[in-house]
Amino acid sequence: MNIVDQLYARRPVEALVFDSEASFETLRDQLLEIKKINAYYVKKVLKRIIDLSLYADDTDWIYDEYVTLLNVTDKDQYSRIDSIRYFFKRRKNNSDTQYEYDDNANEKISVDIYEKPNLISASGTTGFRTWEASLFLCEYILQNEALFKDQNVLELGCGTGICSILLQKVQSPKRIYVTDGDSELVTNQLVRNFELNKISRNNNSNIILQRLWWNEDKIPNDIDIVIGADITFDASLFDSLCQCLLECLTYCPICLISATIRNQDTTDSFISTTKKLGMNIEEIARTDKLESTALLAPVVIYKISKTNR
Repeated sequence: MNIVDQLYARRPVEALVFDSEASFETLRDQLLEIKKINAYYVKKVLKRIIDLSLYADDTDWIYDEYVTLLNVTDKDQYSRIDSIRYFFKRRKNNSDTQYEYDDNANEKISVDIYEKPNLISASGTTGFRTWEASLFLCEYILQNEALFKDQNVLELGCGTGICSILLQKVQSPKRIYVTDGDSELVTNQLVRNFELNKISRNNNSNIILQRLWWNEDKIPNDIDIVIGADITFDASLFDSLCQCLLECLTYCPICLISATIRNQDTTDSFISTTKKLGMNIEEIARTDKLESTALLAPVVIYKISKTNR
């Protein structure tokens, strides 16, 4: 990953690798662009450059710019929305269903997201940042694109919308219902994230953004597959969530739920609730790491379907 991509991904400054191919002018232009959104991060990057004694011919600009940011603190950035670029590797296909796992053939896909990475909103929603379970679900989508081809997809608890945005970029399903229980998030931040990725939502678009309060709002009756990421963290919501999944299964064969295993009791409660309602649940993918980030807890993808009776 070149230095520009590292900066847009907001890689921690101590992990930045400054490549010799990028000119200082390119680096400077990107830092000035990022400064408009996250001045504190730019301040830390400049301090890192100074500490490493890089770009000796341009120290005047580096020091002058750093001085202008001395009063910027992490508190200034804590609750502000940042724009973060996530990168994923798509395996180039050699047929309609086969994907090469040759690293030299990887196609890099990026998704830009407006989010508050340091904040769980005081309003009670977790949708203002991208969670690890969403990143793992994105990787699963890229490894199983055939599942979504020409399908109507419903995403539950979409949060920042990263999974649906990625899906639209690489596969363009027949229709994607992008839903969350937070109306403000759906009408504001989610709209901005689709626009940031230059995904049109005009009258003829296959993208439908809407509020969906589990077990209360109507579920689309033309769905073929359901996805959801990090929607199993609160055991008090499991009855509503699982009733919603059960209703979804009256229209589609499977639901794919990506869950971070933070607490085993909570995970066990989710599994038992699905079974009590007569659904099959099986673990189909698990990871202890992601290409894009280190995990604090494992992430599991469950396939949920109706019990055959």
